[in-house]
Amino acid sequence: MIKRILLLLLCLGWILIYAQAPDPDITGSQIPQSKEQEMLLQLEAELAKGISNPDLYYNIGVLHNQQGSPGLAALYYLKALSLNSAHPQARHNFNLLIQQINSENSQDEQLFLARVQKDIFAWLNDARLAIFIVIFLFFTLLCTHWLIHYPAKSEKGMPVLLISISAIFLATFAGILALKIHARNHDTRAAITIPTANAYVGESMQGNVQSLPEATIFTIVNQKRDTYHIRLADGTLLWINAADCTRISDL
Repeated sequence: MIKRILLLLLCLGWILIYAQAPDPDITGSQIPQSKEQEMLLQLEAELAKGISNPDLYYNIGVLHNQQGSPGLAALYYLKALSLNSAHPQARHNFNLLIQQINSENSQDEQLFLARVQKDIFAWLNDARLAIFIVIFLFFTLLCTHWLIHYPAKSEKGMPVLLISISAIFLATFAGILALKIHARNHDTRAAITIPTANAYVGESMQGNVQSLPEATIFTIVNQKRDTYHIRLADGTLLWINAADCTRISDL
């Protein structure tokens, strides 16, 4: 029985390591410009057919980046990461864009602990979360079966403890998966897709102008006519023209 459980855990561990391993067709290497537009049209045609996977969005992002559109590239990288938060190429390219923007605007980097927490949360993509849920569901049921058939006169502290631990992990991973799905279905992020966008403190869009470079990522708080009320990564609230940006939900 123990050997079978160990074998099952080894199999699940192997699946966990290779869960949703990306196999993109396009790398960060330079592609002849004559073929870039043709490849981009082909990939966008696949999107129009309803095909949606992280590698496809990543490849489109690479092409936009090579064509000098970092704003659209950042959006497509984000879309790929929303489908598979552990996609290494999309995360690497997206982080390079963000680092470039931060260096140009002299912004501070994230705190170490916040960055570690973000990396762990990103590593837990949907496939890995599903595997963890199956593992701890199995252990919860196994320990429950053990408790039911435990000798009546014996101390039941150990099976109760194991059931509690397994149930806590099960609820935790299930909750994280639910949060990820909710965030993906209600994603209000957007990016500046023109070289420089003017942002204003007031809704009147006058005075106190702040320039936002292309590929700046923000969250849309509200929309009024042709303007967006946005929140930057540092919490700053501003107003911009809707035509200056593209929403991730529009991809």
